[in-house]
Amino acid sequence: MGKLRIGAGFLVIVVLAALAVYFLRPISPIADEITKYSQEWPLPNYDYANTRATTASSINSSNVKNLQEKCSGPRKWTGLSRLPIPRSTAR
Repeated sequence: MGKLRIGAGFLVIVVLAALAVYFLRPISPIADEITKYSQEWPLPNYDYANTRATTASSINSSNVKNLQEKCSGPRKWTGLSRLPIPRSTAR
């Protein structure tokens, strides 16, 4: 029996096919951390759609009028720069 000869072109095709299978495998569009903490506020704007809203809240249009302020204090930040108001110690 003769030796089976594989050409370099065939070997390149096999390697490229293996790389394509590896790199083109399905990847979940949602990170595991986002799925794990989905009942909390997992992203800066709640979700990837930037809805900034949740349906998990018990506040609705009929009970929002019953909300009360629980705490308040002096305003420590001012302006768009978000820098604290400096207190002058020199007189």
